[in-house]
Amino acid sequence: MKKRMLFITHEIPFPPASGGTIKTWKLLEYFAQTHELSLVCLKKGQTSEGEADMLDKLRPARYFSKAVDIPRNASSYLQSILKRTPLPIYRNYDKEVAEVVNEYAMDCDILFVDHYEMFCYVPEVPPCKVVLHTHNAEFLLWKRHSIEETSWPKKLVTRWEAGRVLRKEKEYIRRSDLVLASENDRDVLKREGLDTSHFTGTYHLGNDEMLSWPEMDFSHTPKQVLFVGSLWWEPNIDGLLWFLSHVWAQVVQKDPGIHLVIAGKQRDNRIEKASKSIPNVEIAGFVEDLGPLYAHSRIAIAPLRYGSGMKVKVLNYLYRGIPVVASPVALEGIPVQAGKDLLVAESPEQWIETILRLAGDIQLCSQIGKTGRQTAALKLTWMAHLKEIGDAIDALLDQ
Repeated sequence: MKKRMLFITHEIPFPPASGGTIKTWKLLEYFAQTHELSLVCLKKGQTSEGEADMLDKLRPARYFSKAVDIPRNASSYLQSILKRTPLPIYRNYDKEVAEVVNEYAMDCDILFVDHYEMFCYVPEVPPCKVVLHTHNAEFLLWKRHSIEETSWPKKLVTRWEAGRVLRKEKEYIRRSDLVLASENDRDVLKREGLDTSHFTGTYHLGNDEMLSWPEMDFSHTPKQVLFVGSLWWEPNIDGLLWFLSHVWAQVVQKDPGIHLVIAGKQRDNRIEKASKSIPNVEIAGFVEDLGPLYAHSRIAIAPLRYGSGMKVKVLNYLYRGIPVVASPVALEGIPVQAGKDLLVAESPEQWIETILRLAGDIQLCSQIGKTGRQTAALKLTWMAHLKEIGDAIDALLDQ
């Protein structure tokens, strides 16, 4: 007889278009086969067609969804202070959703909490085992944001919010029976004084089906540099703005034939504005089929300055066999060898030199692309990892 699982998540993860939704969707597909699945989703502006397609594929025993989409602005932040709760939790809490979660959890064996901010729905005395799936060490996002922030008022606010988020993260982790977190995030949280003995390693993978696609032929690719990532996620926005202002103009000045394509969901006005003053930049927006875009790119970039957890954009580049240039932050938790599987750049000068070198050397592109792809095929596939997660949950229930 299948164990009963209630899975709660902060958005409808279908169609899966970002690193977080890809991971959530893969978990749901797996649990729909191995458990009697009930599902509660918040809605963040997704289409009803996507929701219907998700339900048709998963066939959950019970399902509830509600639009909970409080904006991230000064008013919301003030309300979160008055309610003495971190901003990410304030923006995702709804009383009706809490009542449904309480009802569904009463006859479940497992309450699977997808994303830290959804833990606010866990009953004070849970009627079943609680598994927390962390996508990032959330406080670290805020902390790194505060370090990179140049405005002193914003720097102080983000630093204070990092402390509020960390206190909640500690509380939620202590209340969990099992925590799924990346090795890097686990180490960070352990240094903050948390007991991580009930942690199990996990990571975000991407579309590993690309490993079966034909190898890249760089003799037929233009000098195209590609960035793919959600354009609502602040670390992506920050990294791209830095790249455009400190790197790209100088790259084009040295090689006018090179071109940058930025693809991702929900265009950001700051990126649109910055790109208008710099040549050879195309904002493609959301691209449903990335295959042709990958096939016409010679270089892929991940210029993140802060963030935590494994970056799915980097994994997808590796799966496809495109040579990657990435910042040290973008590589955290990914078992690759810099200089062999991909190239690392930190300063503007390193970025400029590395991109120009790859753009002018098809043989080097092929070499880096192939070795990175081989490493991804060897170490980073979904099938094996989902079974590891399932085994960890089974062991928890057997205790």
